[in-house]
Amino acid sequence: VDLMGSVLARAEANLPFDEPSKGVEVILGLIDGVRRELAGISSQSEKRLVGLGVAMPGPFGLKNSDDKWMMPAWQKFPLLDTLAKGTGLNVGLQNDAAACATAERIVGAAHGVDHAVCLYVGYGIGAGLILNGELYSGGHGNA
Repeated sequence: VDLMGSVLARAEANLPFDEPSKGVEVILGLIDGVRRELAGISSQSEKRLVGLGVAMPGPFGLKNSDDKWMMPAWQKFPLLDTLAKGTGLNVGLQNDAAACATAERIVGAAHGVDHAVCLYVGYGIGAGLILNGELYSGGHGNA
């Protein structure tokens, strides 16, 4: 996705629920394929990559929680560091519902709207909130 929200390349795969190290191999393969596809569009594409955004079910970073998170093996896996080392890019993480709300605010149905709720159905059901034009992240960054 470019800075205007236009999709330049797309890749998709099912990841193993309980084996993040195998999942990262799949992800790195997808990233490599997208980089090749982008290079076919523009010879400057590699210079224009500013980072890698990861959206996945959360919550993240909770020390004590009885949350029955859908992908617990991924919770303790050093995903961001592993992807950064494998790609050479800065990597950021956001809850999938929050990422959906952010995208809708920037280029989607909530563009120009100050308050919105984005319901996201994936591994679970989540909601991303836009309040006063900003993504609401809550007290622990997991809202």
